[in-house]
Amino acid sequence: MFIALYCLGLIKPGNNPDGTPKAKKPWLVFIGFVGIIYGIVCSKWIPSIKPTLIIDAFPSVTSDSIFSFDHFSAYGTSIPWSAIMIGALKVAFVCIFETFVSAMIA
Repeated sequence: MFIALYCLGLIKPGNNPDGTPKAKKPWLVFIGFVGIIYGIVCSKWIPSIKPTLIIDAFPSVTSDSIFSFDHFSAYGTSIPWSAIMIGALKVAFVCIFETFVSAMIA
């Protein structure tokens, strides 16, 4: 996948009719989709060339209690909503900050 992404990155975007350079293609997104399809196809139908999937590396992922959202019931919740909101605001702040940093770099 890395070699394919590298080779696709070497493709020059060309110029518009007015002479301005065209935007580069988002090959990373394309390679990501190809990798997902490759993983699904190989895990289902061609297990001899299957890559190491998260479920293979960490088999307890499907049996852990992280998938149980019983503690988010409307009544008798064990987690206060203020803690959830503070955590969500922290994540939102980091996302906005990273967006600004990425915009300044680009």
